[in-house]
Amino acid sequence: MPYSVKRNELTDEKWEEMNNIVQRYVCAQCENELTIHTNPSAGTLDVGCINKEHHGWLEKTTAVQEYRRAGQLEEG
Repeated sequence: MPYSVKRNELTDEKWEEMNNIVQRYVCAQCENELTIHTNPSAGTLDVGCINKEHHGWLEKTTAVQEYRRAGQLEEG
């Protein structure tokens, strides 16, 4: 289920939260970037994978985190 906001209920705070989600997370199924897109039938702005069949998010990781997980870099 995407994060959804009714168009008439969109505030600067909710817009900022949507942008924060897009910046911090990727799709849990395909690991592609999340997008903010319109859902005309529901009258909402949604954050989620462009593939409507995909659900869930994963937090993005940095290259350093990936190297540490792989054991290639000592934690300092």
